[in-house]
Parts: sequence; structure tokens; C-alpha cells
Amino acid sequence: MSKVLCAGCGEPIRRRADFSIGGRVLKPMHNRCYRLHSEQLPWLRKPGWPINRLFSWVAFNALLLAVLLVGATIAGGVPDQRIFGEPLIILACFNAWLLVGRLLSYWSYERHIPH
Repeated sequence: MSKVLCAGCGEPIRRRADFSIGGRVLKPMHNRCYRLHSEQLPWLRKPGWPINRLFSWVAFNALLLAVLLVGATIAGGVPDQRIFGEPLIILACFNAWLLVGRLLSYWSYERHIPH
């Protein structure tokens, strides 16, 4: 039996495949409860993508890289080491933040849920 309870419905989460974690405070929820919770909130308070999905990491990095490259192009940047060095530092900082959230998620919740 899982020790992790869903923040949406209060029932235990029995499988990792049915587990989503997200929001600003990393609430553990069933996938269905996460979708319902997200739909009920106004656009400004949406929790975003679940942090425990590969899609979230790929989509976040693609959006961040696009913003950085568009910003460098608008600023009239020339493709030299400065332009390619700064986005990599910014990507590393934001990914460190995501990895900390992911490790907290795993250590606090996921390791207690059976596969």
C-alpha cells in the first residue's frame, strides 16, 4: 500500500504511472486529479506541466532556448562565443532548479510508490 496520498481526492496513489507532481509547492496527485485541478484554476495560477515527466523537461528547455536565441537575435547579437556561452549558463541554472525539484519529488514521494 502506498503511503502517498493525493492532494486532490485524498486517496492513496497506487502506481507511479498514475502519479503527477507539480505546482509551486509540488503537490502529489493522480493524473486525473491534476488535470481537474489545473482546469479549475485561472490561467494566472495554473500549475504548469507535471515535473515528473520527460516531456516537461524537454518542452521547458525548448521554450527557454527559443526565448534566449530570439532575445540574442533582437539585440543584434553576432554568433560568437559570448552569445553561445550566456544561454548555456542560463540553461544550466534553470535546469539545476528543475533537477532540485525533481530530486525532492523523488525523495519525498516517488520512492514510496510501487511501480
